[in-house]
Amino acid sequence: MAQERPIHFYTVESVCTELIAGRAIAIATDGKAHSLVNQASRAILAWYAKNSARWASNVSTADIEAIVDAAQAKPASIAETKPPEARQKRFLTLVRVEAHQFGGLHAFSGPGQPPENFVFEPVKKIRIFG
Repeated sequence: MAQERPIHFYTVESVCTELIAGRAIAIATDGKAHSLVNQASRAILAWYAKNSARWASNVSTADIEAIVDAAQAKPASIAETKPPEARQKRFLTLVRVEAHQFGGLHAFSGPGQPPENFVFEPVKKIRIFG
Protein backbone atom coordinates (compact mmCIF):
# COMPACT_ATOMS: atom_id res chain seq x y z
CA MET A 1 0.00 0.00 0.00
CA ALA A 2 1.29 3.45 -0.86
CA GLN A 3 2.01 5.84 1.95
CA GLU A 4 -0.92 8.16 2.64
CA ARG A 5 -0.56 11.87 2.05
CA PRO A 6 -0.75 14.06 5.17
CA ILE A 7 -4.00 15.91 5.83
CA HIS A 8 -2.48 19.36 5.21
CA PHE A 9 -2.14 18.55 1.49
CA TYR A 10 -5.92 18.26 1.09
CA THR A 11 -8.88 20.56 0.64
CA VAL A 12 -12.30 19.70 2.12
CA GLU A 13 -13.37 18.47 -1.31
CA SER A 14 -10.33 16.26 -1.79
CA VAL A 15 -10.69 14.81 1.73
CA CYS A 16 -14.27 13.85 0.86
CA THR A 17 -13.14 12.40 -2.47
CA GLU A 18 -10.45 10.23 -0.89
CA LEU A 19 -12.69 9.03 1.96
CA ILE A 20 -15.60 8.27 -0.40
CA ALA A 21 -13.23 6.21 -2.54
CA GLY A 22 -12.18 4.23 0.54
CA ARG A 23 -8.61 5.55 0.52
CA ALA A 24 -6.77 6.50 3.69
CA ILE A 25 -5.55 9.95 4.71
CA ALA A 26 -2.68 10.47 7.16
CA ILE A 27 -4.11 12.45 10.06
CA ALA A 28 -1.12 12.62 12.38
CA THR A 29 2.63 13.12 12.14
CA ASP A 30 3.20 9.62 13.51
CA GLY A 31 1.77 8.07 10.33
CA LYS A 32 -1.66 7.15 11.68
CA ALA A 33 -4.25 7.17 8.94
CA HIS A 34 -8.01 7.27 8.74
CA SER A 35 -10.31 5.78 6.15
CA LEU A 36 -13.97 4.91 5.85
CA VAL A 37 -14.07 1.14 5.37
CA ASN A 38 -17.84 0.91 5.77
CA GLN A 39 -19.57 1.21 2.39
CA ALA A 40 -22.65 2.87 3.92
CA SER A 41 -20.48 5.57 5.55
CA ARG A 42 -18.76 6.28 2.24
CA ALA A 43 -22.14 6.37 0.43
CA ILE A 44 -23.60 8.84 2.94
CA LEU A 45 -20.54 11.08 2.65
CA ALA A 46 -20.88 10.88 -1.16
CA TRP A 47 -24.51 12.02 -0.85
CA TYR A 48 -23.45 14.99 1.27
CA ALA A 49 -20.62 15.86 -1.12
CA LYS A 50 -23.13 15.97 -4.00
CA ASN A 51 -25.64 17.97 -1.92
CA SER A 52 -23.29 20.37 -0.12
CA ALA A 53 -25.93 23.13 -0.07
CA ARG A 54 -27.86 21.00 2.42
CA TRP A 55 -25.04 21.07 4.97
CA ALA A 56 -26.00 24.49 6.29
CA SER A 57 -29.77 24.00 6.29
CA ASN A 58 -32.23 21.96 8.31
CA VAL A 59 -32.56 18.39 7.16
CA SER A 60 -35.97 17.55 5.68
CA THR A 61 -37.78 14.22 5.55
CA ALA A 62 -36.91 13.95 1.87
CA ASP A 63 -33.23 14.44 2.75
CA ILE A 64 -33.37 11.67 5.36
CA GLU A 65 -34.96 9.33 2.84
CA ALA A 66 -32.31 10.23 0.27
CA ILE A 67 -29.54 9.59 2.84
CA VAL A 68 -31.02 6.17 3.71
CA ASP A 69 -31.25 5.34 0.00
CA ALA A 70 -27.65 6.50 -0.47
CA ALA A 71 -26.46 4.32 2.42
CA GLN A 72 -27.88 1.28 0.65
CA ALA A 73 -26.13 2.04 -2.64
CA LYS A 74 -22.51 1.42 -3.50
CA PRO A 75 -20.60 4.70 -3.86
CA ALA A 76 -19.30 5.44 -7.34
CA SER A 77 -15.71 4.55 -8.13
CA ILE A 78 -13.45 7.58 -7.90
CA ALA A 79 -9.99 7.70 -9.46
CA GLU A 80 -7.08 8.36 -7.14
CA THR A 81 -5.84 11.93 -7.07
CA LYS A 82 -2.15 12.39 -7.66
CA PRO A 83 -0.16 14.81 -5.48
CA PRO A 84 1.94 17.41 -7.27
CA GLU A 85 5.51 16.32 -7.86
CA ALA A 86 7.93 17.57 -5.25
CA ARG A 87 10.02 19.45 -7.80
CA GLN A 88 7.08 21.52 -9.00
CA LYS A 89 6.99 24.82 -7.15
CA ARG A 90 4.43 27.55 -7.50
CA PHE A 91 5.21 31.11 -6.66
CA LEU A 92 2.63 33.81 -6.19
CA THR A 93 3.77 37.36 -6.78
CA LEU A 94 1.86 40.37 -5.54
CA VAL A 95 1.14 42.58 -8.55
CA ARG A 96 -1.51 45.01 -7.32
CA VAL A 97 -3.75 45.71 -4.33
CA GLU A 98 -6.80 47.90 -4.81
CA ALA A 99 -9.21 48.74 -2.00
CA HIS A 100 -12.51 50.62 -2.15
CA GLN A 101 -13.89 52.02 1.11
CA PHE A 102 -11.65 49.67 3.08
CA GLY A 103 -11.28 50.41 6.76
CA GLY A 104 -11.15 54.16 7.32
CA LEU A 105 -10.13 55.08 3.78
CA HIS A 106 -13.62 56.37 2.96
CA ALA A 107 -13.17 59.11 5.59
CA PHE A 108 -10.68 60.90 3.32
CA SER A 109 -13.21 61.78 0.60
CA GLY A 110 -15.06 65.04 0.29
CA PRO A 111 -18.65 65.44 1.51
CA GLY A 112 -21.03 63.59 -0.82
CA GLN A 113 -18.20 62.33 -2.97
CA PRO A 114 -17.13 58.70 -3.21
CA PRO A 115 -13.58 58.14 -2.05
CA GLU A 116 -10.81 57.34 -4.47
CA ASN A 117 -9.71 53.74 -4.45
CA PHE A 118 -6.51 52.97 -2.59
CA VAL A 119 -4.09 51.38 -5.06
CA PHE A 120 -0.75 49.78 -4.22
CA GLU A 121 1.45 48.48 -7.04
CA PRO A 122 4.84 47.34 -5.74
CA VAL A 123 7.91 48.43 -7.66
CA LYS A 124 9.90 45.32 -6.71
CA LYS A 125 8.52 41.78 -6.79
CA ILE A 126 6.88 40.63 -3.55
CA ARG A 127 6.78 36.86 -3.19
CA ILE A 128 3.70 35.73 -1.30
CA PHE A 129 4.12 31.93 -1.16
CA GLY A 130 6.84 29.65 -2.37
